[in-house]
Amino acid sequence: MQRTYHYRGFVATVGVELLPTVLVADSVVASGGFLVKVGVRHPPSGRELPPALMLNVGERPFATEAEALMAGFSFAQRLIENAPEQPVRVCRSAAMRRVLGSLRRMVVA
Repeated sequence: MQRTYHYRGFVATVGVELLPTVLVADSVVASGGFLVKVGVRHPPSGRELPPALMLNVGERPFATEAEALMAGFSFAQRLIENAPEQPVRVCRSAAMRRVLGSLRRMVVA
């Protein structure tokens, strides 16, 4: 199931996927439940936050679909509220692109 919500000019997409119960030799290895996938984008600026997967507290699946949807929407709201106000500006200068590129490599390394 997937729902789309509008919040503060952003569009949040909350998807819920069913995780099956895993049985091995008639013993439950992993209980089933629901996993949440959250995506957030800002249509006017074209910004999009990377999608996030979410489980319940203790890395357990959510028990119900409704609980998973509500938790996903709350998480999307927190992502939106913590997003920077202004989109990152694209630098057109070749020298600045080289400097920014080297900074990104330093941060990633």
